[in-house]
Amino acid sequence: MKIISGAAMAVFVPGGGPVSPREPEHGSRHLFHKKTFHKPTYCHHCTELLWGVLGQGYVCEMCNFVSHDKCRQAIVTPCTSLAPQLVKHPVAHCWSNAGRHFKKKFCNVCRKKLDDLWALRCEVCEYYVHADCQDFAVSDCRQCAAYQPQRHDLMLAVHTHLWREGNLGATAKCVVCKKNCGTTECLASMRCEWCGVKAHTGCYRSIPAECSFGALQKLMLPPVCVHVPSAAVAAETLMGQFGRKRQVKVDRDDEDTADARTPGTQDEQGKSKMTVKVYDGSASLKRNCFRTVIVSRGASPAEVLEAAMKSHHIVDNPIHYYLSQVDRESPETEKPLNNNDDTFQLSASEGKAPAVCLRFANKGHGEKGMIRVYPGMLRVAVAYKTIPVTNTTTVDEAIQMALEKFGLREEDPSHYSLVEVLIDKGVQERVMLRDEYPWPQLVDARQGSLRQMKLTRFYLRNSSHPEGPVELFVYNLPVGLAPGKYVSIMAELLGKNTFTTVGPIHPQYGASFMTFSSADTALRALSMLNESTVDEKRVAAMLLPHVEANMIPNTVTPLLVFVNTKSGGCQGVEILSAFRHLLNPHQVFDLDQGGPLPGLLTFRNVRKYRILICGGDGSVGWVLSCLDGISKDLTCSTPPTAILPIGTGNDLARVLGWGAGYTGNDDPLSLLIQARDADNSKFDRWTILFEPNEVEKSTDNATSSTGASSGPRDEPNVCIMNNYFGVGIDADLCLGFHLAREENPEKFTSRFHNKGVYVKLSLRKMMGRKSCKDLQRQIELEVDGQVIDLPTCEGIVFLNIRSWGSGCDPWGNETSETFSPPSYNDGTLEVVGLTGVVHLGQIQGGIRGAIRVAQGQSIKLTLKNDIPVQIDGEPWLQPAGQVIIMPSAIQANMLRRRKTKVQRRNTEPSLFRPTGELNKALGQHIDSTASWLVSSDVSPAADTTGSEAPQS
Repeated sequence: MKIISGAAMAVFVPGGGPVSPREPEHGSRHLFHKKTFHKPTYCHHCTELLWGVLGQGYVCEMCNFVSHDKCRQAIVTPCTSLAPQLVKHPVAHCWSNAGRHFKKKFCNVCRKKLDDLWALRCEVCEYYVHADCQDFAVSDCRQCAAYQPQRHDLMLAVHTHLWREGNLGATAKCVVCKKNCGTTECLASMRCEWCGVKAHTGCYRSIPAECSFGALQKLMLPPVCVHVPSAAVAAETLMGQFGRKRQVKVDRDDEDTADARTPGTQDEQGKSKMTVKVYDGSASLKRNCFRTVIVSRGASPAEVLEAAMKSHHIVDNPIHYYLSQVDRESPETEKPLNNNDDTFQLSASEGKAPAVCLRFANKGHGEKGMIRVYPGMLRVAVAYKTIPVTNTTTVDEAIQMALEKFGLREEDPSHYSLVEVLIDKGVQERVMLRDEYPWPQLVDARQGSLRQMKLTRFYLRNSSHPEGPVELFVYNLPVGLAPGKYVSIMAELLGKNTFTTVGPIHPQYGASFMTFSSADTALRALSMLNESTVDEKRVAAMLLPHVEANMIPNTVTPLLVFVNTKSGGCQGVEILSAFRHLLNPHQVFDLDQGGPLPGLLTFRNVRKYRILICGGDGSVGWVLSCLDGISKDLTCSTPPTAILPIGTGNDLARVLGWGAGYTGNDDPLSLLIQARDADNSKFDRWTILFEPNEVEKSTDNATSSTGASSGPRDEPNVCIMNNYFGVGIDADLCLGFHLAREENPEKFTSRFHNKGVYVKLSLRKMMGRKSCKDLQRQIELEVDGQVIDLPTCEGIVFLNIRSWGSGCDPWGNETSETFSPPSYNDGTLEVVGLTGVVHLGQIQGGIRGAIRVAQGQSIKLTLKNDIPVQIDGEPWLQPAGQVIIMPSAIQANMLRRRKTKVQRRNTEPSLFRPTGELNKALGQHIDSTASWLVSSDVSPAADTTGSEAPQS
C-alpha cells in the first residue's frame, strides 16, 4: 500500500517541473508504504521507537523517511523530491574533502548513516551527504551575503532562521518544550545554523521566524552588510576561503567498476534479480553519469520505469515518460522500450550491466508549456508564479506576464531582466537576452538531463540598479616595485582594456587591488591570474566581498578571525572549519591564503571590530605588522586583538591569559564568547634597527654553527618586536629548529614533537662546540646611555613580557630594590643573561631564573661578530654591526581574557524578548522584594535561612 503524505499524486506541468494540486509547501509529498522492521527503528518525526511485531510503521520509498502511523499527518519535513522546489534563494554548499571519518552522522539526502562510507560535509552549514548522494543535495546553504544595492529598506530587514535537520547529538534539548530532542539513532529534529537553537520537528514552527544570532550576536557580521557580485560565485572562489581543492568525486560508479560488481551482485542475489544502469538524458549518457536500480528479472517495463524515476528523484505521472535501451559505445542505436509489454527484456554484453535512458514523452507538449518565475529580491507575497509559454514566447514577453502576475503592472518591463538559474551541483545563473525563447531551451535541456531541466528556474531581477564595480585582490607579485610597474604587469597578464583601475597598491607586500566593470569580467580575470606566473612565481588572486559598514548596527562589534593552518600542531584546519560554521564565513580568513591583508582590507571601512588570531607568536606579530603597514587605509587602525594559541611557544597568549595552547577539548563557541567578553589592555611594542658594519656588507655569506647561511639581503633592517629579542644561545637553538622544520615540514605536526626537537638540539649544543661561548666579549650593551658590564654568558634576552621559551619566566618573582616589577605596558624592557644550555634547562624546569642585567627604554647593542639573533621566535644570522632598540610610536590594543566566569542560572537560549507588561511585572516584584528587605531590617547579603520570602 502506497500513500502520498500531505498531498495527492503530483500532476505534471510541461517544462515547469512537477506541480501538485496544492502548492508544494502544503505537503511533504512522501511516498509512504507500510513496512515491517526487523531491528529497533525510530520515527524521524517524534524520535520515538516504533513498537509492534508486524507493520510497525511507514517508510518513504524516495528518501527513506520512517514514521509512525500517528505521525504521518503531522510530518512537515519535505521529501527530497520536493525540497529543491521549496528553496527561494538557492545558495551552493562548500564541500569538505571526501572522507570516512564522519561517525554517528546521517546523510541529509538518503537519511542513512555515514559510517565507513565516503561522505562530505558542508563547511558552512553542516549539511552531510554520501558521495553518491551529492548530486541530490539541496542547495540551501546559509546566505552569508544578502546586501542588495537596489534595496533601500535593508535596515529594517529581519534575519530569519535557517533550519537544518538532524545530527544534533544525544544531549540536545528542544527550546520550545524543554524536552530532549537529540538522537543518534536517526536523522531527526531541527537546528538553526545561525543561532544554534534546537527544537523538535513538530515544535520548531512555533518559534518566531526572526533569528538574533544567539550568543554570537555582538560578534556576527550580519549577512545584510555583505555584498558579493553574483549569487552564482562559489564560496571557494570568494576570498580564496576554501583554497584547498575539494575532491568530491570518489568511487564514482563508472563503467568499469559497475561491470566488475555486477556479476558478484548477481551471484549473491541469485538469478531472480538484475542490476540496471539508468541515465536521465543524452548529456548524462555522454558524461557516463548514471544511477543503478535492482529489479526482478520478471518485472514489467512499468515497474522498471517506476524504479528508474525514483532513482532520479522524479515524482511525476509515469505516463509522461518511457525507457530506451542505450549503449555508450554506440549511442545512435538507442531503442525505445514499450511500456505495455508484459516482461522487461534487455540485452547486454557479457559481464556488463544493461543500461537504459529515461526519456520524456512529448505527446503534444513540445510546443508549449509552463515555466516557474521566482521574484528573487522583489517584495511580493508569493514564492513564485507559473507562466504559460510557447515556442515563440520571448524573454521580454515572459517578463511582462510575470510582472502582471506578481501585481507589478505599473513597473517598466525594460527595467527588469530574466535570469536562468540552475541549482544542480551548486548554483549557476545566466542573464538571458530579451529576444531569447525560454521554452525551446528547456526542451533542449530536458533531452540532455531530465533532472537538470527540473532544477532550472527563472528569476526576475531589477536591472535598473547596476551592482557596481567588482574588486580583485592580487598577491604574490614582486615586492618593492614602482606603482606603474604593477600596472604594466597586470596589463601584460590580462590585456590593457580588461580592467578599470589598478590600486590601491601595496608594494611592500607585493599586492594590489584591481577593479572591473562587471562580475563576468572579474571572474574571467580571476581564472587567468591564478594560472599566471611572474618572475617564475605563481600569482594568486581573490574575489573579496564588500562590507557595507554603515549597515552594521551600533550594538555589533564584528570579530575578524585569522587562522594560521600551519602553526604549531597544525590544528588550524579544524579551527577554521569550526569558526566558519559558527560565524559568517566572510569574516574568517586563512593566513595561508594571502596573509592578513585580505581580511584587513575587507574590514577597512568598518568603524569598530575585534580581531582573533589563531596561531603562534609569529602569527600575532604578522597581523600586527600588517596593521601598521596599512593603517592609513583603515578606518579602525588599532582594533583590540585576542589570541587563540595553536603555536609552539604561545608566550604572548600565556601572558594575556589565553592559555598555553589549544588542546582540541575546548568548545569553539566558548572560545568565541571569551573573545567577546575579554578586556582591552594596552601593549608595548618595540622598534629594532639593524645597521651592519661597512666591512660586513659583502656578498660572502656567513655560516652559523647549524650550517645555515645568510647574506646581507636576507636580514631585515627594521623589525617590530612584541615579546622578546634574543642574542646568542637561545637564537642559535631557534635557528636550528627553524631550518629543520623547513627541511621536513611534514614531521612538525605536533606541539609535543616540536618541543622534543628543541631538546635534541640542546643536547647537541651542550656536547659539541659552543659557538656563543663568552658572548660578553663579542657584544657591547648600552642601556639608557649607560654602558653595562655583562656577566659571563652565552646569551642575552631583552624581554617585553614575562614569558619566554614556552612559558618560562626568566626574570623571576624575587623582589629587588634595584629593579621595578616588570609589565608589558610600562614602556620598559628587561635584560637578562643566559650562561648556557644547562642554564636554559634550569629555567625551563623552574629551578632558577636568568641573570638580571638591566631595565631601560633605549638600548644600543654592538655586535663584534656574526651572531644568531631571533625576534619573537623568528631567527637568522645577524652580521656584525649596531642594533638599536626603541619604543614603537603606537601601542597595540590587546584583549586579556577575564579570569572570572559569569554565573548564570539559566543557560538555555532565549527566543522571546520581554514585553512591556512583563518588564513592568518584574519591576514591581523587585520593588516589593526591596521593601520587604527594608521593613524586615535584613541585608541582601546576610544569611536569611529560615526567613520566609514574599510570594511572587
